[in-house]
Amino acid sequence: MLTMRNDQTKTTYMKHKRRIDNNGGKTMNILCATDDNYAPYCGVMLTSFLENHKAFHTEVYIVVKKRLKEEKRLKRLEERYDVKVNIVEFPFSDITSSFPIGNRHWTIEMYYRLFAPELLPKDIDRVLYLDCDIIVDGDVSKMYFSEIKDISAIVTTDFMSIQAGNPKRLGYDERHGYFNSGMMLINISYWREHDILQRSINYIKENSEILFLYDQDVLNYVLHDSKKFIGIEYNFFSLYITKMTFDSIDENMKRGVINCKPRIIHFIEPKPWTIFSYKFPLTRVWEKYCKVSLWSSPFFKELPKDKPFNYFIKRYFLWPFGIKFHIYEAIAMSTLRKHNPSHR
Repeated sequence: MLTMRNDQTKTTYMKHKRRIDNNGGKTMNILCATDDNYAPYCGVMLTSFLENHKAFHTEVYIVVKKRLKEEKRLKRLEERYDVKVNIVEFPFSDITSSFPIGNRHWTIEMYYRLFAPELLPKDIDRVLYLDCDIIVDGDVSKMYFSEIKDISAIVTTDFMSIQAGNPKRLGYDERHGYFNSGMMLINISYWREHDILQRSINYIKENSEILFLYDQDVLNYVLHDSKKFIGIEYNFFSLYITKMTFDSIDENMKRGVINCKPRIIHFIEPKPWTIFSYKFPLTRVWEKYCKVSLWSSPFFKELPKDKPFNYFIKRYFLWPFGIKFHIYEAIAMSTLRKHNPSHR
């Protein structure tokens, strides 16, 4: 069982001065993790959630390694919405310092969701975890307040990972499926009762060499027989509408994509704030919420400073793949609009 030092407890809870909501007990708890680089996108994600849940009081818990440059602006969300923004400084860096993160775009913050039982106030029994590259484009309260007794989390399937053989690689039966950890309705009470955190830490220590998707792999193994799947409208991958991805999934999944009315959109790739997303169909959904947020300046179109502009022109518009990419998007969106007007 993980034990917290007194100073760790103080660091975690000193900023949790929650106010009493005035919505008849209808409070929604949101958990996310970020650093300075992703803080603006975290702000846009939270704006999208709050815009669609004005009937509820929301408690937001943003877990950080150190103070954010955007902290004051994130707190200003309290002036616009019925929300309390809690900045939680992560007190377990001594534990996560040895966790693998690979050499891609991931950071150590991806593991913070594992520590939810220790980071959140003891009277919280559930929390909705959301990645920063997500947009909430509809009401998810029905899912949030659904029955979660005896299950560890409500999640959505990741068909591409199942096809890649991830369950077999991790050591559990494929029939249990594989989920994406970017959206999880976490049963905090269950996690505490079944010591999910310590089990996750043990799995990382014993299996670090086989981890590829890191925190997601860990959670899929530890929760493989206790989670509950929900429809992909609650974690709709932006990649689903690319022809390359659409062609790779089975017929049942294709029907699901065509008929889906996304409530949560997950921008796996391309990220909507980069030039990579130029003309990408779902980017306009992200931009809609960006424009009404406190982060409405066009930061999301800035180019990385270490790459010249002509590099991007060649890489994403002139090279064969770049041309095919936009053709594929046009074909995919035409198919979706034909079968489902909600994708217009």
